[in-house]
Amino acid sequence: MEPPLPVNPSPRPPGGRRRLVVVLVMGLALFGIARTTGAGWMIVIVSGLAAVVVVGTIWPFFTLRGVKLALSAPPDGTVGTPVFFAVTLSARGRREGLALRLTHPESEWVRAPAPADGEVMATPQRRGVVTRVDVELRSAAPLALVSLGRRRRVRLPRPLEVGPRPHEQSLPRAAAMGAPGGDPQPFARVGSEIVRSLREYVPGDPSRLVHWAGTARRGDLMVKELEEPDRPRVTVIVDLRGPEDDAEDAASRAAGLAGAVLRNGLSLFMLTAEPGHGVAAPVHTAREAGRRLARAIAAAPPEGPIPRGSHVVRITPSPKSGSSATNVVDQLPHFGRERRR
Repeated sequence: MEPPLPVNPSPRPPGGRRRLVVVLVMGLALFGIARTTGAGWMIVIVSGLAAVVVVGTIWPFFTLRGVKLALSAPPDGTVGTPVFFAVTLSARGRREGLALRLTHPESEWVRAPAPADGEVMATPQRRGVVTRVDVELRSAAPLALVSLGRRRRVRLPRPLEVGPRPHEQSLPRAAAMGAPGGDPQPFARVGSEIVRSLREYVPGDPSRLVHWAGTARRGDLMVKELEEPDRPRVTVIVDLRGPEDDAEDAASRAAGLAGAVLRNGLSLFMLTAEPGHGVAAPVHTAREAGRRLARAIAAAPPEGPIPRGSHVVRITPSPKSGSSATNVVDQLPHFGRERRR
């Protein structure tokens, strides 16, 4: 491959309409003079200008023809935070005068000769799972008189999950205190784990639970069953049914609450609705919470199962963004291990 794409953004696409207008006006003026005076050399100049216009109009079409485009993105993103998309342009022979931009999510124009590899920065403005990206590719080569473009929808080899921008939230007081009537307690940070037993792998088990030593001994894939730490658990029910903007605000508040829970070393359990099904599962990191909220849709979340001893918070859209839309719906008197059956 050739050198990487030069990072040279421009707010305007390539092309020069003013140049084309100037050339056409000059050509018409010279043609009028030639007809009036009968000067043959004027006709020669007009013919030369006509050839320039024809070449400047047709050449960009052949520059764009045969250019192939591939994109890839990181697995995670956040609304309002720039994401770098890896871009690969391939073509037979060298193609100069190309420029591209992403239109969903939107980026600035970047000069991009082909073949080349590079990165284009775009900033997602909406939460969700991005599987395809719209790209506009333009060329005004070689004279920058006429700019021709093509729009393409490129499938990403791996989806980009764009989580909401977190709105900082405070912990429910009872969750921060531990048991009712108690004093604030320091809790162990997420990541410490006690292995209770080993069992055979079941489809859907996280890869982080694979016990490689046990797998080598048994010859079958074995996973760890962990003993839950004895610490307060917060269950967040995210209900995004409502006006779109209010639903996005609710998702941002859910992300902020999830971050506060995890930063304080509490255990987090989330219930969300995803396309075709509901999800009720523990969340261990802020990144995992962002992914869950990226996939969440405006549908009824599951109402359970809710781990025993949870402090339950329901977050719903509301025109009045604030505490009225973040409701504590249940507070059980004991924070302990979930009962195992």
